[in-house]
Amino acid sequence: MEQGINVTQAASAALRTQLAASPRLWQTFLPLAQEGASRERLRVLLQADDLGCARPYLQDDDLRRLFWGNLIHVRGTGDAARLHWRCDTVRHAGLMVLDAPSS
Repeated sequence: MEQGINVTQAASAALRTQLAASPRLWQTFLPLAQEGASRERLRVLLQADDLGCARPYLQDDDLRRLFWGNLIHVRGTGDAARLHWRCDTVRHAGLMVLDAPSS
């Protein structure tokens, strides 16, 4: 919005695709997409709307990496605090990383 983009433009598929290809997003997802078990876990997480209970310190390495990478966030407070994907574009980026040919 600060760059003069209106709501309609921000919702466009072209912009979402461009944002999903962001090197910043890929840098956070790539380490999780490298190994078999971590890769499959990432695929499961990307399909989930609710990623679990938010705690003051996330003991799960994958969720902690996603949180500090600003890809997931907390909704709610107290005992009702839950982890969720920041937006569908972030999830789309993760799926793009998983679907990209490995080199």
